[in-house]
Amino acid sequence: MTSVVYAVRAGEHVKIGFTADLSSRLKSLQAGTPHRLELLGTHPGGRAREAAWHREFASSRAHGEWFQLTPEQMDTLALRLEGQPRILRLPQQKQRPRSWSKRRSGRRG
Repeated sequence: MTSVVYAVRAGEHVKIGFTADLSSRLKSLQAGTPHRLELLGTHPGGRAREAAWHREFASSRAHGEWFQLTPEQMDTLALRLEGQPRILRLPQQKQRPRSWSKRRSGRRG
């Protein structure tokens, strides 16, 4: 089976990964996130291409293989993905209510 590098969106975050079984991988990811996943696209490749994309977008890494990409980075990602999908835009970020931020800032972890 040929492996692909894929990009999926969950809320404001994008995961870049690779797999030889996209369907199974998407099911596994969906089971682990409360957000509905949206497949942004795929590109033929494996670990080396995935690592190159991770380095390219490293400045926007949120956690692990998840990124919070800028609009310009989303445009770049769109060019990388198979089939040249529409220009990818993340929804505008909503401001957190001040009361939520105050509650979170006082917690210790």
